[in-house]
Amino acid sequence: MVEIDLEKLGSVEVDSRLKLDLKISVDELFNKYPSLVEDLPNEAIQVIRDAEGTWRGEKTKGYEEEITEYFQKVKSVSGTLGVGEDEIDELENIDAIKGQEMDEGVVYYKDGELTYDKDTGAAEGRIRLSAEGNEGKVVPVALSEKLKLYLEHDGTPVEDKDSETTGILSVSNESTEDRLWDIDLELKDKSATDIKDDDIYIRELAPGEVEEQEYTIDAEIQNAVEVNEFISTLNDPEIMSYALVLNAENEIYVAITLKNTAEEAISNVSVKKFIPSEYENVEIIGSSLGEARYDSADENAVIWEIENVEGYGEAKLELRLTVTVEEIESKVRSGKILVDYNAPFSISGMGINKFDAYTNNAFYIIQSELDEKPDVFDCEFVFENKSEFMVQLVNADVYDPSDQSQKFVDVDPGEVPPLPARAQWLSNRWEFETEEGEDPQFRNRVEFFVVADHQITTTGVIDIEDIELAVSAITGDVSYDVTRLPSFKVTPFNVTMKAENTGGSDLDELVLKENIEAGYQPPLPEDIVVSLNGDEIELGEDEIIIEPNDQEPDRDHTVYIKMQNLKDTPIEAFHPGDTLEVNHPITAYKPTKDTVYHTDMLYTANTYPAGKALEVVPENADIEIEVVHIRKRFIKGKEIIALSGEGEYEITLYVVNKGNHDLENYGVADKIPDNFEYYDESEEPEVESMEGVDVLKWKIDSIAPEERYEITYKLKGEGKPSDAQVGY
Repeated sequence: MVEIDLEKLGSVEVDSRLKLDLKISVDELFNKYPSLVEDLPNEAIQVIRDAEGTWRGEKTKGYEEEITEYFQKVKSVSGTLGVGEDEIDELENIDAIKGQEMDEGVVYYKDGELTYDKDTGAAEGRIRLSAEGNEGKVVPVALSEKLKLYLEHDGTPVEDKDSETTGILSVSNESTEDRLWDIDLELKDKSATDIKDDDIYIRELAPGEVEEQEYTIDAEIQNAVEVNEFISTLNDPEIMSYALVLNAENEIYVAITLKNTAEEAISNVSVKKFIPSEYENVEIIGSSLGEARYDSADENAVIWEIENVEGYGEAKLELRLTVTVEEIESKVRSGKILVDYNAPFSISGMGINKFDAYTNNAFYIIQSELDEKPDVFDCEFVFENKSEFMVQLVNADVYDPSDQSQKFVDVDPGEVPPLPARAQWLSNRWEFETEEGEDPQFRNRVEFFVVADHQITTTGVIDIEDIELAVSAITGDVSYDVTRLPSFKVTPFNVTMKAENTGGSDLDELVLKENIEAGYQPPLPEDIVVSLNGDEIELGEDEIIIEPNDQEPDRDHTVYIKMQNLKDTPIEAFHPGDTLEVNHPITAYKPTKDTVYHTDMLYTANTYPAGKALEVVPENADIEIEVVHIRKRFIKGKEIIALSGEGEYEITLYVVNKGNHDLENYGVADKIPDNFEYYDESEEPEVESMEGVDVLKWKIDSIAPEERYEITYKLKGEGKPSDAQVGY
């Protein structure tokens, strides 16, 4: 709501409704200043007419701004303070000056400074400084906002912590003796706040009094400061790494970069890098701006202080420190960062459009009748700043009441500089002749206001989370389901590769590389089975790669299992304790005798961000599979012996290896006769039904040369005993 005191004409309140408390009628007001009505829309004129005589007021119907501007012009032209109706166009220039400010209440001109008419260039007056010199108090009009952000180490907001934003609007009277009154403050760009009105009116402020208004901010925060921390556990300024080495002194390089993303400079910057107790040998390498020190006693932090960072400027702090980890599952925090700064702008985007207020003042005309010219007066207009404030004179008119166009003093906006405490502005003198025995009669109108200091600041605090540094380690294993391969035959066999995260840090990348030598066919991609912690997982075409992608046995092939950028996948990471298993066939393609298939594998892994890759040659990687000239020679038989009970028999199946090499993966089977049941097997068989008859099958891993391998079981039934003689 805007309150406008029209002095002798009354007062008005303008908000969503218009309330009039006039001492003359609306028609009389319109007739008194007809030129002011010309710019009013007809609808706004009707609102003013309808508001007359109603205690509740009349809705402004969207013309609040036009109605407010009209009554402010009426205020300006109706009293001794303001501008004349003929100078109403000067209000725009006056408003522009009301939007200006002074950071300090000091002027740099001397006593007797002349002022000039901006149109003619002629001197029109002078300034007389007081004993208090060239200083005067300014009125602090402050928008003080506070921002606290909670960020992850990568700069994203912490999920369970909301940013904190508050604001206080204040106007302070810092004088010890002078009051301020009729204080008008106009804000701009306040949409991100809960302040309702652009215009704020304060009737008066006593010396030392402060008017405050708290407000909330609801906007997407554009932080003025970006802070990035670079960590290299490799002590390398070029390689970011978070992985630690077990049972060694890890020398860690840290670089903290602070960037001012705003056009204006920020000030009083303080960066605290907290150092967890596990670290030793903290060394400050240097900083590009400000000063840094290590406070090991109170806060155990590196404290970096910078007086100013220019707009779009950057500053960098470099550290080095050490840590030793003695247990593989141990984890060390990198240390949080806390940043404080001041910025000369508001995070809400709100600003001060203009400010004006009155204080103690005087203006008068010194009239001296000339000694040798009776009824002729020497006249001089004086405006006096009777306060300790800095005051801006923007209009001074002295005219003949019978002819307002005849002006003896005509000061326009921008012609007189700010007047410090107790200073005076004195016009050029003029002579005025009156009728015999009469004194001069003049009318004057003055407009001035106290100068403000727009103090728009943001106090920012950024709380940045730390990260874990941990030991990174993996182990690998490989095995085959054969120990020898027959020569001159096409023989498939299977390989199993295993990798386990045995460290304390998450891994973002795991790559298993297998070289398959010429003479052997690689698997098809669809024949490769990958399992994570025992559960089969599907990998894409870019994750299972065979180079070259063919089945030609006369060339080398490389098989890659690539699990990369896991943080961006549902797996999220190869966590500590996770195990990856890969199974696939390899086909020996008629290898010559007395050759060897060699194992050639390398497992690599890395953290996020990527540092120096872990490389592991799996255990048992020295396995060699011999190619032997195997020609089988064996005896395979079956014995049946009647037992003491009727219909009971003991069956013995046997194989005798008469060759020179182990007989591997040998299969034995037997059919159960009709009306018989089997029991008491020496080895548990695999049972299949074939044409309604049970067939027992066994798999013998290996039979050494000259070894006899037996499998026994018993039969009982009522069928023909001779059926048991039939082998299968």
